[in-house]
Amino acid sequence: MAKTFQLQAYLPWWFVLYLRACYVFAWMIGMEVDTDIVSAQAEKAIRFRKVEVIDEGNG
Repeated sequence: MAKTFQLQAYLPWWFVLYLRACYVFAWMIGMEVDTDIVSAQAEKAIRFRKVEVIDEGNG
């Protein structure tokens, strides 16, 4: 039987920290964050991790 797995997308911890810092800084100076630029940066920073799928029907 073939072994199956799934890929789970996630953002690295350093990118999440960067986003929070950007939003806090923008809030402190009274500006807004451009969500289009943030979304483009997030797409580049996405990583994938392999998640093992356990088949509970067999065994």
